[in-house]
Amino acid sequence: AGGHNLWPDNTIFAFKNAIAVGTDMLECDIRRTKDGEIVVIHDERTGHYTESNEKVQDLTLAEIQALDAGYSFGSLYSQKTEFASEERNDPAQTFPFRGLGIKIPTLVEMFTEFPDVPKFIEMKPLQEGRDEPLVQTELIESLCSVLKAYNQTDKVLVGSFIQEAIAKFQEICPGVSVSPSYGPIIRLYIAAMFGMEKAVTPKYETISVPTEFSVGPISLEITKERLIKATQKRNAKVTVWTINDVEEMKELTKKKVDGILTDRLDLLQNLYGNLDEARIVTLAKMQATPTGGGCMNNQTLLTLAGCTYLGL
Repeated sequence: AGGHNLWPDNTIFAFKNAIAVGTDMLECDIRRTKDGEIVVIHDERTGHYTESNEKVQDLTLAEIQALDAGYSFGSLYSQKTEFASEERNDPAQTFPFRGLGIKIPTLVEMFTEFPDVPKFIEMKPLQEGRDEPLVQTELIESLCSVLKAYNQTDKVLVGSFIQEAIAKFQEICPGVSVSPSYGPIIRLYIAAMFGMEKAVTPKYETISVPTEFSVGPISLEITKERLIKATQKRNAKVTVWTINDVEEMKELTKKKVDGILTDRLDLLQNLYGNLDEARIVTLAKMQATPTGGGCMNNQTLLTLAGCTYLGL
């Protein structure tokens, strides 16, 4: 989502920085507002990002975009190290992205800013309330319309944890690439473990999986080489999420997965030799800048703590 551990995720600001660092695909999450607009946000409530904690579905687009999407993002970098820690609640916590004009964007704004960049879009369900449907037909219909209107049907991969939502999307928007939920992946996994993968032909061009998946008390290593090879032989790609550890990145690279989804794009790029140490140090210094501490800028990245927000 544009570097979840580096910048306020699911924002245009984060996506621009991710592209500058070298990502070749943007991952985002979408939900529908009270007035039917599609916004790019992971959680069903806004509190993880902003100064408010309201349900996305209860707010209009104008109300959501009045919020500060950089408000709650604290500094993840220690003053003593160039790499980000995993703890958000650092004792020396600063909020360098507050008040910079970073907003929760619409999907249309994302398409307009990055028309040619491949995107992985996850459709988020309504989660609270027993009477609320998990499969949101209105969200799927709106997504399909926006994809067609902005010529994105061949530039996206659409996913969901709910297989019924994937099936509904395929019905409403045929021809757009999708990634399945766990059911089809588990069936392929079982077939591969018994040497019967030839009996299974995936109906998907890409599967996106974690390294492990639990079925009751049983933990399945989804990224076994046999499953990866079986999937690829069936003309489907394998991407793995969310990998923030360098050793895991190395292991998955050896297994020849097709893609790695990460919150730590700097580590992944550095592993592949595409990010030099100087740039990582610059990132660390920028993240450590307290609110009101002035601007830090280089040729590719721009964090404007305490300055007028200009974007990249």
